[in-house]
Amino acid sequence: MVLHAPALAAPLLYRADRKDLGAPGAADWLIRTLETRYTNGLFAVVIWGLSVDQPVEIANDMTLLPIDRLPDMPMKRRVTERAQKARYGAVWTSQNFLDAPGAAIVRKVVDFPYIGSPENSFGRLAKLESGVQAPLSFLKASAAGQPLVARSWFEYDDPDLDFNASKEAESVEAEKDETLAVLRRLHMEVGGRNKLAALLGVSGPHLGRVLRRERPMTAELIEKLVCAKPRLSSPIGILVTVVTVADDVERPRKS
Repeated sequence: MVLHAPALAAPLLYRADRKDLGAPGAADWLIRTLETRYTNGLFAVVIWGLSVDQPVEIANDMTLLPIDRLPDMPMKRRVTERAQKARYGAVWTSQNFLDAPGAAIVRKVVDFPYIGSPENSFGRLAKLESGVQAPLSFLKASAAGQPLVARSWFEYDDPDLDFNASKEAESVEAEKDETLAVLRRLHMEVGGRNKLAALLGVSGPHLGRVLRRERPMTAELIEKLVCAKPRLSSPIGILVTVVTVADDVERPRKS
């Protein structure tokens, strides 16, 4: 990692603004970070198109796991929270539309270069990626007829060393706040909570709690709003869709 003032400013101010840390805690974090040259972590490769029932050691320092046995970490949450069933049994259609992975390969890493020349850390990461190619090739051969898709990342054992953590937290919260503002505007435009809920395919009470911040804004709800965007592009489109849904729900059927 190469450090410079802009890279330090955002995470430092983010920690200084936290009530549990404040300025003293932020200063302690900065000093500890600047003194770190090597650290430990976990290299993870999540796999779509393959599932396993229990952990299997495939090398001295490499284990194949069911996805639910992969330790909780930001990238795992990011992948699993965005997962949704794709059409025709596809496990991956794009970076934004993907099913949940079924397995993962993990490898404990010690003395990973932290502060220093970029060649050191990127070179080590390239070796980690290269080292998992043989197991992936074997797994592809054993899963004939089912293409595999893999995605890898490295997580520090000490999450405070991840400079992107504060940026990701701010980005996620900003996205949720922006989506909540859009939902509140649409709530007024379409004529009420239940009509908007029907349009998004969620229950009215649940949407009401989200609008009041009693329930969190989930990635699933954000995705539903994105998918509904074509129908929300004009007032006429909104009106036609809502009236159709309302007619189907409220009009009594003739016997």
